[in-house]
Amino acid sequence: MTAQISLASLTGTISGPHWEGIKELLPVYMAITTSDVGNGTSTSFWSDHWLPKGPLVHALPALHSHALNKDATVGDVLAQPLHVHFVARLNRAASAELAVLEELVSDTELTGGLDTRRCPLADKDETPGHLILHHDVAAQLWANIGIDIPPSASVSDI
Repeated sequence: MTAQISLASLTGTISGPHWEGIKELLPVYMAITTSDVGNGTSTSFWSDHWLPKGPLVHALPALHSHALNKDATVGDVLAQPLHVHFVARLNRAASAELAVLEELVSDTELTGGLDTRRCPLADKDETPGHLILHHDVAAQLWANIGIDIPPSASVSDI
C-alpha cells in the first residue's frame, strides 16, 4: 500500500514518530518560506505565504474562522467557487473579508506545474519534497534521528 500525504499539511496515511516530529516543525517551515503556486497541491491556502498579504490565516482571521476546511490547499479552494468553502452564514467581518479574498485571488491561475518554495536559508527555489528530505538542514535532521534518506527518495517513500 502506498502512503498518501498532503505536503501542505503533512496529513495523510503516513504515521510514526518521525512524522509527528516533522509535523511539529511545519509551522516553522511555513514561516521561513514563501510559495510560488503552480498546481496548488502542496501549498496551504490558509497557512502558507503565497499571496503578498502573507498567510491568510493572519490576514483574514474572521473569514478563516468560518472556513469548512482549515487544511485546504490552494488547489482545493481555487477549484471551486470561493463561497462553497465557508459556512453558509458569514458574520459581517467574515463577509467583508470574503470580498477582500475574492479580489486577492482574482488573478490567480493554477498551472500544471509543481508549487515551488523560496527560502532565504536556501540557495535556490525548493520543492517541498527537497526541503523536507534533501536540503542540508533536513538531511542533518534525518541523520540525527538515525534515518538514511536515499538521494532518489520522495516523501511518499518514507
